[in-house]
Amino acid sequence: MAFGFRFGKKSQVPPWAAFFTREQFEAFVNALGDYFARHKSKMKFPKPAEPRMTLSGGTFPPGQYGVVNLAQVCHQVPVEEWPQRIADHFDALAAAAKDHEQFNVRAAEFEQVKEMIAVRIGDEESLPTDKLLVRRDLPGTISYLVFDLPHSVESVPRELPEKWGKTVDELFALGLANVKASAQPEVEQVEIQPGVSFTAYTGESFFTASFALMLDSLPDATGEHGTLVAIPHRHMLLVHRIENADCIRAVQHLGVLAVNLDAQGPGSISPNLYWYRNGTFTNLPFRIEGEDFIFRPPPEFMEMLEALSAEKT
Repeated sequence: MAFGFRFGKKSQVPPWAAFFTREQFEAFVNALGDYFARHKSKMKFPKPAEPRMTLSGGTFPPGQYGVVNLAQVCHQVPVEEWPQRIADHFDALAAAAKDHEQFNVRAAEFEQVKEMIAVRIGDEESLPTDKLLVRRDLPGTISYLVFDLPHSVESVPRELPEKWGKTVDELFALGLANVKASAQPEVEQVEIQPGVSFTAYTGESFFTASFALMLDSLPDATGEHGTLVAIPHRHMLLVHRIENADCIRAVQHLGVLAVNLDAQGPGSISPNLYWYRNGTFTNLPFRIEGEDFIFRPPPEFMEMLEALSAEKT
């Protein structure tokens, strides 16, 4: 068994890599093996159904490493680019290990690290919420405090606010201000049909999706009736300001995008669609069955749509 997987005509691709064909998955795992062979490190997937490998020996820092985001990145580019993407990813992780040695954040004073504090949004089910400083802003996700280090992102230990004499709310406000100052997403208006469009915020920053927590400060992002919001992965925020009943056309478009882009990643956050109004995010449930988009909004959203429809007539 190669690295914990059995490669052959009857072998199956694990669910976490379902976007690969069997041949692509085998090529991905072998490319990983080639990278670590150069470091003389031993690679093993102890539980092949889980996207986590164990490294030991050699020159690469030993430990367990997740590979879902990397697999998503590789799936989006030609196979010829995979070795370089894998090298970029793990070279950055090796540099992150040096970050950890250089920046002892648990012992740091507030003034030393205050400009490094930031806020990320992640999938609630995939993160150790009991070890993080969190808020729950968008249903199904958590917002959490991190240090944005030169080569890595490290969570803020739970004991630091008390040590620093700061409240968690103060640190979240500081973290969001730092994100707004440092991350500079590209902003694009995307037309769905004449008169109906949405705004896409995209960028390489791991904190692009965090701009969802600053909608009230973004130009023309909110209105009297609120905003449709999607954060499929860490590099993207999609918004549609609700101005009239035509927003129902944006619902389906953004819903489909949220599902597809969340599946692609990297840094998947949520396949959901949200309604932001008066400082609160409400989930707008839907499901996709074949070519059918089935939308089941909460009563208050329907009441808003009916009122807007009445104004239109």
